[in-house]
Amino acid sequence: MISAKKKNSFCDGVRTVVFHKSELVETIASLHSLYAEKSEKLHSLKNLEDQLNDLAPSVKYSLWKYGESYAGWLLIMDIATYISSMHYEETGETYLTFDAAMKEYEKIDLVTYLNIFLGMPALGYERSDAARWLKDPDTMSSKDIKTIGQYISQKDVKIFIRNIKELKDDLRDLLTIYWNDVFKSVWNEIELSLDKTIDSANYECSLLGDVTQYIANVHSSIKVSKGTIYIQKDVPYMIDLDHVKKVHVFPSTFSGEELLIDTFDESLVIYYNLNLMDSKYVGQQGKELCKIFKALGDDTRLKIAKILWGAPATTQYLAGMLGMAPSTVSTHLKVMKAAGILTNKAIKKYVYYEVNQEALAQLGQQLVGYFKES
Repeated sequence: MISAKKKNSFCDGVRTVVFHKSELVETIASLHSLYAEKSEKLHSLKNLEDQLNDLAPSVKYSLWKYGESYAGWLLIMDIATYISSMHYEETGETYLTFDAAMKEYEKIDLVTYLNIFLGMPALGYERSDAARWLKDPDTMSSKDIKTIGQYISQKDVKIFIRNIKELKDDLRDLLTIYWNDVFKSVWNEIELSLDKTIDSANYECSLLGDVTQYIANVHSSIKVSKGTIYIQKDVPYMIDLDHVKKVHVFPSTFSGEELLIDTFDESLVIYYNLNLMDSKYVGQQGKELCKIFKALGDDTRLKIAKILWGAPATTQYLAGMLGMAPSTVSTHLKVMKAAGILTNKAIKKYVYYEVNQEALAQLGQQLVGYFKES
């Protein structure tokens, strides 16, 4: 059973899931979204691109250059999600303003910055490796450079490490300009969507009662089986479920139909697009609700549910109670079972039907949850 000890945070006794709203994460997500395919671009981008046109050419060039150099801003995204996750650990707060995030950004030491920026934990490296490379980049082997070169051009890896302090400071200044001149006004337009999505995620968690099941449900590219989380991406990889004690979730109104994953310490970070994923979820949920209400929208089927609420019964018994032919009752039972309203079990040569009381008890909550979806 999941318990909510802190706002937007749930624990099932083994793992904790935390839903974040971060102005810095969404700022960087908007920059990453500029690299999405045209077919994936969202309505959120129109105002963003209009605002970008008013920036000074030198700023626009710097934004483009960082995106080109660092996986479309995804490496910098890891820094932002790390800041929000650490902020939660220290304060228990899941909402982090841009200004507060940048203060935390300033505090990050260079070893941690390098470790998170390059996604070293997910690649199997230790913090001590980052410290060694920072002290002397020439200690990197050709294998190290090739591995890190999945995200940064191999020829630039050592240059990046040698200049990481200047890069960190330059990014701070560039992001601050972008926030003040472009994204602050965009944030005001999308904040409500984020709030609604987080509310819905909270509701879903409370229904599931299991963090592992929530991880499996959050995106079609995530599968959980036999103690392992499988991430189906261009380069698939696996995470031992025993190594995940906390799941930090960052829903977003930006980027394409994709899933971004990061790991550090015993935490799993999940960033996904709420407009694309949740609209599909809401559409599917709506169809399921229609099926249930259609099954109940018949006087005979309501009577059947009423009879079966107290105790299981056979088709023949229901036919006698209703004064109908068994074949007619059987047709109604098939509709109700397909909608999840009934279950059945065979006892000797008879099949007994009974009401799925739990499903009907949750129906009102599901309907409210559907209307609350963004």
